[in-house]
Amino acid sequence: MISETFTRERLHDRHRLSHQQIDGLLGENRSREFLAEKMQVLNKIRYFIQIIDLLQQNQIDFICLKGPVLSQQLYGDPSLRLSHDVDLLLTNRSDMTTVNDLLTGLDYVGVDNLSWPKEVSRQKILMDCVHHLAYEHKANQFMVEIHWSVSEPFPLKAKTFNRIVENNRQQIAFGGREVTVFAPELNLLYLVIHGSKHGWQRLKWLVDIKDFPFETINADRWHGLAKQLKAGRMVSQTGFLLNHFFQINQPLFVQAPIPRLLKSYPLAFIDGDILLQLPIRDVFASLRYKFLLCSTLGYKFRTFLVSSISPVDLFRIKSSFRIVYFIYRPYSYIKRRMNYAK
Repeated sequence: MISETFTRERLHDRHRLSHQQIDGLLGENRSREFLAEKMQVLNKIRYFIQIIDLLQQNQIDFICLKGPVLSQQLYGDPSLRLSHDVDLLLTNRSDMTTVNDLLTGLDYVGVDNLSWPKEVSRQKILMDCVHHLAYEHKANQFMVEIHWSVSEPFPLKAKTFNRIVENNRQQIAFGGREVTVFAPELNLLYLVIHGSKHGWQRLKWLVDIKDFPFETINADRWHGLAKQLKAGRMVSQTGFLLNHFFQINQPLFVQAPIPRLLKSYPLAFIDGDILLQLPIRDVFASLRYKFLLCSTLGYKFRTFLVSSISPVDLFRIKSSFRIVYFIYRPYSYIKRRMNYAK
């Protein structure tokens, strides 16, 4: 039982669950004690709508991922679920320069001083190695992540995933506007694969799935997409975790045999504290975990390529040649470890 394992403070501070969600998990009714936080969430929704309007007015096509839109889909209330940031996926990655100019024109800056490169060659390297840039409005304390791809967590090529997205998107009403989201089956699979990729570090991601409106899911379409996305192991892992934490046996999450690490790793990760720098032993455990999420060689190769270039290095040194960042990676890793040890 969640109430026997987690305190309200732990669920809120470590796992980023809202007090309304926590009330539901713990069987309490205390969310009215935290109205100040509710006002902060409502302000963030206001800033989010401003960005929606800005992009739509400039004919930028995008898909809303998670955030207040997901909160509305799950609970009928865009303010019930907490969001550290909001995520938008550009349908056309060539719009990224325009979006960067629009956001910086509204005083948004790259998080950790990471900015969109001016050189086209470096833009291409960046887009091939990472899948988003985060922007922050420091005065408003609001952050938005602009994705040009979300195929990186999925074990298939970007072009294949883009075709799947085209056939699995829909319009919904949000804040008096029409916004684009994934169709329910792809939306649920995205939540599964996103959570699995991150080791279910936040229990909130599992709560998203627990509270998903399963009545909107076409089972045949779901199983077909799961097969296309090669997500069998991740679906089984999610079924195991739903049963472990919430005693839920959801038929969509068939629990086929999976490697033991896919069970033990998220259980330890959810229970532990979040560290700014992982011990070397845990770094290798994380890599092994990611390799096991999918059995295909193509997925393992792409996982290796993604891990072999650090996004931070793309901004520390300027080069038009990808090999430079591969070579620089070991040095930058050792340097970061030494700085952390000081």
